[in-house]
Formats: sequence, C-alpha cells, structure tokens
Amino acid sequence: MPKAVKPRSRAVTKLPPLPPGLLIRKATAKERKIYFATWGKDGGGHRLGPSDDKSFLASDPDGLLVGLLDDQPVAYVLTFRYNRMLGFVGSVMVHRMVRGQGYSRFLMQAGLDRLHKKFTQTVGLFVQSETLLAYEKLGFQRSYSLSCYRREVMRQSLPKTKNKEWYKIKCVVEVVTEKLAGFDAAFSGVDRATFLQSWITQPGHEGQLCIDSTSGDILGYGVLILMDHRCYKVAPLIAVSTEVAEQLLCSLLNVATPKRSQRGKTKGPDSVSVYIDVPNSNVKGVDLVTRMGFRFYAGATRINMGPPSAEILGNIYGITCQILGC
Repeated sequence: MPKAVKPRSRAVTKLPPLPPGLLIRKATAKERKIYFATWGKDGGGHRLGPSDDKSFLASDPDGLLVGLLDDQPVAYVLTFRYNRMLGFVGSVMVHRMVRGQGYSRFLMQAGLDRLHKKFTQTVGLFVQSETLLAYEKLGFQRSYSLSCYRREVMRQSLPKTKNKEWYKIKCVVEVVTEKLAGFDAAFSGVDRATFLQSWITQPGHEGQLCIDSTSGDILGYGVLILMDHRCYKVAPLIAVSTEVAEQLLCSLLNVATPKRSQRGKTKGPDSVSVYIDVPNSNVKGVDLVTRMGFRFYAGATRINMGPPSAEILGNIYGITCQILGC
C-alpha cells in the first residue's frame, strides 16, 4: 500500500487572541465602496484605478475583509481567489492612527485563513525585502523578484507604430475570446477568463492585441489602465517575443501620450506618468523598458505558500498588478 502523502505545512506561527475590541469580518457593500474609493488609491504605481473594483468583485466578490474598532473600519485585507489552484493576499492596510499595534498580523492571518478554508492550493503575495523574513516564518517561500519602472510621457514624444506585414495591432473589443483567455493562461499560469473579461473592458482600460496577419494567432496583448488623469499603468504585457512586446508597448504609450486639440491646445496635462512592473528574470523585458526610457523606482519579491505557481516569466513583460499577484 502506498504511503500517505503528508500535506504541505501552512502557517507555522500561531497568533494570540484578537486584541480587545478588534473585529475582523467580510466587508459590507458600503465598506467595499469606501475601500476602493479611498484606501485603495494609496501606493503610487501599485494603486487601483477608478473602475478596478468591478474586476475584483466579478471574480471574487467576498475577498475584501475589514478590521473594525468600535464599529469603525481601521484596517483592510484584500484577498483574491482565481480558482482552487491559485489565490493572493493583495494588500493589508491599517489606518495611520492605529499603526504599530500589530493589527496587520491579524488581518494577514485572516486573509490566509479565508483562502485556505476555500482549499486554495497556492497562496501568493508581493512583499518588500525588509518584510521577507517575517513572511518566511509564516511558511512562505520566495518565487521571483520584480522591478517597478516609471516613465514620464510628453506630448509628441513617441513615434507612431506601424503594422508590419507579418502582424497587426488592434484594440480588444467588447468580448474576451476563448483564444485570448487561453493565450493569457498559457503564460500567466492560471485560467482567469472571468477576471480578464471585466479587466479589459472596464472604463479607463484599453486592451490591444498583436495578431499574426497570416494565421490569425495571437502573438501578444497588453492593457493600459488609467489610474488618474496623470497616471497610467501597463498591466499586463504578455508577448511571444521581445519585438512583439516592444510594438505593443509603443502602441500603448502612444495612447497615453497627451494630445493636442485642433486649435493646438493640449488636452489635459502636458505630461503623464506610465508605470510597468517587470519580472527581473525576464532580462530582455528589463532591457526593453530601460531602452524605452523607463526608470527603476522600486522593487518587490513574489512569495508563495504551497506548490510553485506555473507562470512563464520569460514572456511576461509586465505583470497585471501586485495586488492581483500575476
């Protein structure tokens, strides 16, 4: 008789009981609205866009947990479960008036417990280097590192992209096809068709495809999201080659470039910031964004609890979002 396989250890650190007065539960509709309207706007290139809550709720409507003191929200943890194979703890946020009291540990554990109760095999998140040791004590293992880049885009600062004979770039329209969902899953390592349908078609999001002119096969795709009137993010950018990634990135940057009206006046700001997060193991991707004028401003490390995730980092030139994990 074969030996029973011992399950992989989960969190190994046991926390004391909740501090007096702290209650952690699923956020109500009103509390979700408060989080996505205010709390989720913090964090520079990692913050959420104005319509991004719809994408989270479409795939995992119960993923936001709130910490309450005297019935007032003082902390949030955003969890996100794609399917039984993969979930993420996207962010833990504590109000500045009650920081330093250890509440974030309890919110993090509540988020992990929520995903584990749903039998999620792998739980991932992105952390800063100074917090790695603390998460490793919880049972997490390092997966890969990430570099965050930013570029200021001025009006008329980019050349126009031109379709070549072997491919064409077009906007993603109203429906995320089975072919696009399959292309994404092949490289991101997770089937997230429901999420993509909402993510690509949200107001303020523009998705573009690169298509093989002969076969009609998808060669790559990218999404540009508007975070505010002066801030965009490329999220994600996935391609079969660096050449395809470069053409898509240039096309998306042209979309973000401030335009002039017919009378010669600029519509909106003179410049905008564009962000992109690139896995460091994709050396060609790092070289591409550096060549195109992006500058490094921060780093992060992806960690997992459970079996390794299955993304193909060599074809991911920009992840979707650190909050989403891939």
